[in-house]
Amino acid sequence: MKKKLSYILSGILIIAFYSCKKLVEVDPPITRTTEGSVFSTDDNAIAVVTNIYESLSQQDLSGNGSLMSLSAIGGLYADELNLFDATNTGLNLFYTNSLNPTVTGPWGNYYATIFTTNTVLSGLGHSATLSPAVKTQLKGEAEFIRAFCYFYLVNLYGDVPLVVTPDYKVNSVLSRSPVASIYQQITNDLLNAEADLSSDYLDGTLKPYGGSPERVRPAKAAATALLSRVYLYQQKYAEAEIYASKLIADSTYALVPLDNVFLKNSKEAIWQIQPTLVTATQEGRFFVLPPGGPGMGQPVYLSDTQLNVFDVGDGRRTKWIDIASGFYFDAKYKVGGIVVQAPVTTEYSMVLRLAEQYLIRAEARIKQHKIDAGVGDLNILRGRARVAPTSQNPNPLPPLPIGMSAANAMKAVERERQCELFCEWGNRFFDLKRWPSATNPSISLADEELSQVKKNWKSTDKFWPILQDDIVKDPALKQNPGY
Repeated sequence: MKKKLSYILSGILIIAFYSCKKLVEVDPPITRTTEGSVFSTDDNAIAVVTNIYESLSQQDLSGNGSLMSLSAIGGLYADELNLFDATNTGLNLFYTNSLNPTVTGPWGNYYATIFTTNTVLSGLGHSATLSPAVKTQLKGEAEFIRAFCYFYLVNLYGDVPLVVTPDYKVNSVLSRSPVASIYQQITNDLLNAEADLSSDYLDGTLKPYGGSPERVRPAKAAATALLSRVYLYQQKYAEAEIYASKLIADSTYALVPLDNVFLKNSKEAIWQIQPTLVTATQEGRFFVLPPGGPGMGQPVYLSDTQLNVFDVGDGRRTKWIDIASGFYFDAKYKVGGIVVQAPVTTEYSMVLRLAEQYLIRAEARIKQHKIDAGVGDLNILRGRARVAPTSQNPNPLPPLPIGMSAANAMKAVERERQCELFCEWGNRFFDLKRWPSATNPSISLADEELSQVKKNWKSTDKFWPILQDDIVKDPALKQNPGY
């Protein structure tokens, strides 16, 4: 049975990753007969979905277009990271905003994962033999992962094909759907996922943990967290505040000391990805520099723009940044290096965490003219980041004042997001794109700020190019402007 299941899973993954190269023109998906075999038992169905998380864990930050590489290529594309070695062609294209339609970005990997989730949802829908609890949980997980992928697609590429079926005949002729339609699908999936997912974190057999849980399978809170972000990005501020407040009020989650944030099963974690091939996270292996500084395996370091954002007395500057041979690097994760020597895994890759919910609620409140309440949320994070007073600095990182103007409060939001979320999943790049310039509201903050640090920045660079091969195969697709 295990060997048979292995063959079935391999077939699904081959189809999914073949679609990396042929987005909407994929071979026929698994047959109904094979689908029936995969989704005939709880164990088989659970294994298919678990494979999605294992795939996420094994994708790296080297700029090859994986989902997790957003922490690296997003930081290079914005103003968080510098590239040490310009001969690293893959990363240099992002660093110099020189992408072209032949560059493999994350487009294909997102759609490969979406294809797998569509296959899962189809299989679950046709199965009459799975236990109801397992079917409901797996449905919620697939809905959440599909929404997660579409969130990044729509923010990187704008209008994108809306693929919600494993039917290759339908998918092969799809055109791009408007951003509003993609966001509606994301919202629907997340609302369904929030209803379907367990409130508890579940183990590999979908049983609740006893004691401290692993937070690597999405629970209900993961859907809630992504919903709050999705509402914020759509400027639905009342909804963003409501959903962020749900998590802030949930005693399952709490802010923890800076040194403990990125540990496995941190109480701040809402969803993490567990390393499966090595004992270090992909972030630790890529960002943490060896004593000699950056090189082939760790080719990036923090920019002056990022270093200069921290106020005196901000522990995020001292706890989350380190230096090697004069190069400052992201040290949120402590275990790194090409050769991992740690005997056990101590850190998991953080995807969603509670601190972001405070930032979401702060911005949402300020946009609703609840400025003091929003500033109060920012001050909670500043309080967590404050270093101990000294005689030289008796009042480090003081609270932001009450009574700020809306404009100054939003500047504080930008600064706090830079300090808190740097090098995490492209947050900085997305923020710069979605906020208007304070001095010229007709342009984005990305156009204003990135044009100062990028030699060739163009407004059209805010969206990445679709692979030309996919456009050739599906003439209904149209390229983004500027490519």
